[in-house]
Amino acid sequence: MLSGLFVSRGVKLDRIRVTFDDAEYSALLKLADRELRGVSDQARHIVRQELERLGLLDLVLLPVTDDANAPLESPAAVRRTPQATERPGASK
Repeated sequence: MLSGLFVSRGVKLDRIRVTFDDAEYSALLKLADRELRGVSDQARHIVRQELERLGLLDLVLLPVTDDANAPLESPAAVRRTPQATERPGASK
């Protein structure tokens, strides 16, 4: 069994331990691979999505940047909608 997950609170990250059985970890690993995330980031993403869905965590939208050095995900949730990611003047 493997465990580990980072949880964000502002700029501070708190670590919690989550234990997965082999089937759960394998499924999480496949999903993380499919979505190009690390396993811990994927687990955090799933938890954030569920907390937002339940209304327990407010969704914070951040501006989308073209900066290649910018982090893919910040402590706040990032949702990229088609409108937010389209470039002005780009054809559809």
